[in-house]
Amino acid sequence: MSDETFTSNGNTHKITMYPAPADGKSTQIILVLHGNAGLNPPFGSQIHSFAKSLAGLGYVTAVPEYYHDT
Repeated sequence: MSDETFTSNGNTHKITMYPAPADGKSTQIILVLHGNAGLNPPFGSQIHSFAKSLAGLGYVTAVPEYYHDT
């Protein structure tokens, strides 16, 4: 897992990346988006757990925080 950032409309947001296994094979990426509750409890931990599970299946997953106040 790594925490990166991206900029949208002049605001900087956090994006958490979960890498796929490092086996040298090409893989797809899945963008895991949250609803209007953001990544606040109890949903944030469930969303990150889901993204981590997908990474374990061989996908790169990304979870952006697109609300500036999350």
